[in-house]
Amino acid sequence: MSDRIKFQTEIPIKTSVSILFDMLTTPSGLSDWFCNDVNVDGDIYTFFWEGSEEKAEMLKASKNEYVKFKWEEDEDDDSYFEFR
Repeated sequence: MSDRIKFQTEIPIKTSVSILFDMLTTPSGLSDWFCNDVNVDGDIYTFFWEGSEEKAEMLKASKNEYVKFKWEEDEDDDSYFEFR
């Protein structure tokens, strides 16, 4: 039995789809609301939070629809996180 759970939430955001997509895919956008800072090297995003860092690979992105990431530490399973 897997200890993974599916977590889904919906948050209304009053902005254009293109601005929201930029907030979910660019270092400056992600560091404005998701973490303190972000470095991007190809498809690898390094997220920084007050003294710690986590790496994630961008698996897929469909412009103005969604972006899908996989944490580096979850390499051996099929878990991911996604913003739509």
